[in-house]
Amino acid sequence: MSAVERSDEAPALQALGVSAGYGSGRRTPDVLHDIDLSVDPSRALGVVGESGSGKSTLARVLVGQLRGRSGQVLLAGTDVGPLRGQALRDIRRQIQLIPQDPYASLDPRMSIRQALQEAIEPQGRRHPGMRERVSELLRTVALDPGAADRRPHEFSGGQRQRIAIARALAVEPEVLIADEVTSSLDSSVQAEILNLLRSIQARTGVAMVFITHDLSVANYMCDEIAVMYLGRIVERGGRRLLSSPEHPYTRVLVDSIPRFGAMGEGTSRATVIIEEAADPAHPPSGCPFHPRCPQGPRFHPDRSVCVSTRPTLTVHGAEERVGEERATACHFPLLPPTTTPSRPGL
Repeated sequence: MSAVERSDEAPALQALGVSAGYGSGRRTPDVLHDIDLSVDPSRALGVVGESGSGKSTLARVLVGQLRGRSGQVLLAGTDVGPLRGQALRDIRRQIQLIPQDPYASLDPRMSIRQALQEAIEPQGRRHPGMRERVSELLRTVALDPGAADRRPHEFSGGQRQRIAIARALAVEPEVLIADEVTSSLDSSVQAEILNLLRSIQARTGVAMVFITHDLSVANYMCDEIAVMYLGRIVERGGRRLLSSPEHPYTRVLVDSIPRFGAMGEGTSRATVIIEEAADPAHPPSGCPFHPRCPQGPRFHPDRSVCVSTRPTLTVHGAEERVGEERATACHFPLLPPTTTPSRPGL
């Protein structure tokens, strides 16, 4: 049984108005701004964006490695902010991080058995069923329990990622945060890990937040998508978001995916963005994307509102026609078509 009793009405995880930054001084700027997100049991939320968008900072706040400066993080309806001591440790065990680099997260001096036992019981107590629990976890991630006494360097990258998943599952969490978990793996191993995570979710009902820069991975894994830019969510919706973006930044991300022609060469339809993203701690005025936006005042001088006024994340009328809630932080959102894709294969 989980340490947290989940209400049927409460999402597994919520962030409400969360802002965060690094450093303790009052003048240190936020790099994460007013984040609102929610994920229900058995659902997967993808968080996408380029480097510097705030995805990993968000992951750190959600799992409690970084305390937000404002807002709330709720697990199964419980605000973790006021909790201290054992109550905080108990509830925090119900949200587990699968790291990008599993080798760095595993102590090279420990056997896999010791690493999993430490995850099961951090205080070091050994109960009679511990050995079988370790074997069960390894079978869950399709590894041979007979390998439990080997050390991390004896495993391939894909196998180490399976071990990291087993560690995250050791306490039967309600929520998994997967932070770029396939970015260092080759394509065939990526598919194996993604399919493993989908099967685990189908069997356990765990909620997932899947942080990735790879839109095809988000499209395959996730029921809903949140697009981040300079520490803010600029668009949010179902998978249809990736096939018909409303925010110009999402459109640029989608158009940057290589398309392979008859000769196998990769091509991209992306609009050229002249400037790189600004410093997340010192974003531009108004819409943070406006200096790079192909729809903004750089190319449409009459759209000065993009410079003067920051748009709020707003549900627009177009998605009422397709039965999907779509929220976009843009003064001039792009209108989507009216078809909805089925869940794709990998």
